[in-house]
Amino acid sequence: MASTGEVACFGEDIDEAYLKAMIATGYQVPHKGIFISLCDDKHAAFEESLPHLQALDLPLYATEDTWHFLRQRGIAATLLHSPQEQAEPTVEDSLRNQHIDLAIIIVAGRLHRDFDAYYTMRRLAVDCNIPLITKIKQARLFLRALTNKDLATIPIKAWDEYQIGKQQTEEHEIETPLVGKRG
Repeated sequence: MASTGEVACFGEDIDEAYLKAMIATGYQVPHKGIFISLCDDKHAAFEESLPHLQALDLPLYATEDTWHFLRQRGIAATLLHSPQEQAEPTVEDSLRNQHIDLAIIIVAGRLHRDFDAYYTMRRLAVDCNIPLITKIKQARLFLRALTNKDLATIPIKAWDEYQIGKQQTEEHEIETPLVGKRG
C-alpha cells in the first residue's frame, strides 16, 4: 500500500483550511520568489490570481509566453528561458540556485512539444526541493489563501472547537422561524 500524502485540515473558511493543509504537507510561504509557467489556454483562468500575486510583493519569474501575459497586464517579472532554449537566465539555474521557493507550472494537456518542456521544468522543481503546483484551481486557491490569511495568526483549534461553532449555528437556524407560504 502506498501513501498518497493527503492531509485533511479544518479552518474557519476554505482559505484557512487549505493553507493549513498545504503547510502540513511541507509547503512553505514563499519569501524568495515565484516561478510561473502556464500553457496559453490557462492564462485566462489564472487572471483572477494576478491581484494576489501582486499583493505578495515577491519577485516573479516566468517563461516567455507567461512573461508576455504578465507584462500585458502591467505585472513585472523576470524572463527565464526554458531548458530547450540556449539563452540566459534559465529556469534551471534559477531553480538550482534557490532564487525561487514556489513553482507554478500548469499544462493543459499532453501535447508532445509542451509535455517535454513542462515535464523538464516540473522535474527540476521537484529535484531542487521547491514546492510545485500543477493545477490551476490549486494555484488560485493557494495564492488567495496566502494573501487573505496571516500564517502567524491562524488559530490552532481542537476538532470540538469547530463543532461547537457548527452546533451554535444549527441551534440558531432551528430557533429562526420559517417565513413563507405552503401551497
